[in-house]
Amino acid sequence: MNNPQESRVQAAINKRNEENRIKLACKDCLTSFGRATRIRRLKMGLSIKGLANKMGCSSQQVLSIELHASDINLSTLLRLSRALETTLDYFVTVGAK
Repeated sequence: MNNPQESRVQAAINKRNEENRIKLACKDCLTSFGRATRIRRLKMGLSIKGLANKMGCSSQQVLSIELHASDINLSTLLRLSRALETTLDYFVTVGAK
């Protein structure tokens, strides 16, 4: 039988492992969003600056999304989907391929 100290240590290890799995899943989502954004932008014939203008943001923000260098919040994702004339699920389905 485990003593209380061992149980606490094991719980901390399990929590850390779960946090790492979540971080990897989030990174995969950001990669998917970035890939899908670039594909759709190029299909529409838009430059990074052109997409930024349609979204009402900076070119740097669009580039950051495409390079999955930063987190993306829901309002930005909604503006992105409107500017690219697509649905939210597009970013997951196309980007994951």
